[in-house]
Amino acid sequence: MTSAPEPDSARNATSSRRNFLTATAGIAA
Repeated sequence: MTSAPEPDSARNATSSRRNFLTATAGIAA
């Protein structure tokens, strides 16, 4: 977090969004 919060945050956000979309798709399907 102290070394590189910007890239870490971006990667975390992308992973979170992908996981959310996958979960939503799984529930919808």
